[in-house]
Amino acid sequence: MKVYVRGFRTKTEDEIAEERKRAPFSVIEPLIIAYEEAPDGLIISSRWEAECFCRELLGVHVGDHYCQFSIDELANERFAIACLSHPDR
Repeated sequence: MKVYVRGFRTKTEDEIAEERKRAPFSVIEPLIIAYEEAPDGLIISSRWEAECFCRELLGVHVGDHYCQFSIDELANERFAIACLSHPDR
């Protein structure tokens, strides 16, 4: 299933500490990523900036799935970041 990145942010220290309490031996993802089915949220104005965002998102996983992000070129020289093989929700 193809989904687009709507937005992302780094987790706060409190969020990371809470996750460590719940699952002390688990790998903790440093980012929170929101996805959407159509490229409406995170629209990027340059390919260079889109490539920078993709590098920031490297290695993100959802359960056992590691997202492999790609850049989709939209109309008017705009770009969006997509995960081409995201698991169905």
